[in-house]
Amino acid sequence: MKSLTIIILLLTSCCPVFFQPENPGVDYRWQIELWQKKIQKEGWNETLIDDVMSSCLRLAKYEQDCCDDYWKTYQEFLEDFKGDCEDISAFMFGTLKRLNYPKGVRIRIIRMPLGDHAVLMVELPKGRWKLFNSIPMPGNMFDIAISRTIVEWDDRNIYY
Repeated sequence: MKSLTIIILLLTSCCPVFFQPENPGVDYRWQIELWQKKIQKEGWNETLIDDVMSSCLRLAKYEQDCCDDYWKTYQEFLEDFKGDCEDISAFMFGTLKRLNYPKGVRIRIIRMPLGDHAVLMVELPKGRWKLFNSIPMPGNMFDIAISRTIVEWDDRNIYY
């Protein structure tokens, strides 16, 4: 119950973990170049995927969508690097696609105690799927056990 309380507080407050760098676009372009070089040199591995996902979260600023639930495209998100969980999931998805990630990537909408939430599912190079939260949280406080999948999709299929 304590972890649920912490999650609720983080999702509903202006927590300092939602910090955004001064020039996220410049940082992002620089990161893309570094990742491309690393992919050419070493190939894809779980550590690199973790780095890409955590860097995306560091660049993005979470802003709760209070009125209309417009989902930004990857290109729209790159204009200001701000959005809610769906926008950040699309940004993380788009980043992996931009880097020509060869495995599966899916956006999953889950039902949480306080409402629906978007996360990213990534198929790792060895075939296992890993969930990445679209909201930066310290440690591993996101508990998939208290959620239920509503829908999941990639760039080809919808999975219920």
